[in-house]
Amino acid sequence: MQPVKVTVNGTGSCTPIFPDICQNPFNILCVVSQNVATATYSIEYMQDFSTAMSPRWNGTTATWIPHSGVNLATASFTTGNFQFPVAAIRLTVATSAATSVVTMNLIQSVNAP
Repeated sequence: MQPVKVTVNGTGSCTPIFPDICQNPFNILCVVSQNVATATYSIEYMQDFSTAMSPRWNGTTATWIPHSGVNLATASFTTGNFQFPVAAIRLTVATSAATSVVTMNLIQSVNAP
């Protein structure tokens, strides 16, 4: 998976990101930052691979699980990681000021030849 950067302005969730589940090791680093430290945000993931891989899936019919280390966080800068395969990852902002911008960067380790 190429490095990914997503941004949420205000409240809501970003488009789901689909990591490369064939990488070994799978490791993904997640770094979340916000511009004014007024938002409450979470990194969420799902494990339903059959739903995530469906060509008709739009991201709404899934059970999203909060990341244990980045759940309802309020810090200006937070990190988390995934060591085992997940079907999809997203950033969700629960509360924020009108000027809040929350950004998540993902980078996955690559076992290149």
